[in-house]
Amino acid sequence: MLEKSKKSVFAIDDEEDIRELIHDSLELDDIYSDEAKDLQEAYGKLEKNCYKIVLIDRHLGSCLAEDFIDELRTRCPEGTKFVLMTGDAVDDIMHWKNKGFDYVIHKPFDIEDLNKFVLKLLESA
Repeated sequence: MLEKSKKSVFAIDDEEDIRELIHDSLELDDIYSDEAKDLQEAYGKLEKNCYKIVLIDRHLGSCLAEDFIDELRTRCPEGTKFVLMTGDAVDDIMHWKNKGFDYVIHKPFDIEDLNKFVLKLLESA
């Protein structure tokens, strides 16, 4: 089981290229990164591991992240930060906060900006 105190990020995205980019980039900054391609895999990993940050693609196959965010929250320790990754136009950040997300990152994103954002979140955790 992954230690709760370890710097850790969990990326849930059905696009392999995105998952690999996030994983490889965060590992360079000495941040443990895990990934899942779908909800079934995500739920399995969440049963065994604790993560400080969960990055979630809004469009995960035929599901929308807002439809399963509550279930993810019940499987993670209090204090876990949930970050929605979306290419959709988002004018109202409060809309997403009310749905259960702590932050929103717009796709496409610059991987260096994502790393800085993740590091900042981990420092505040």
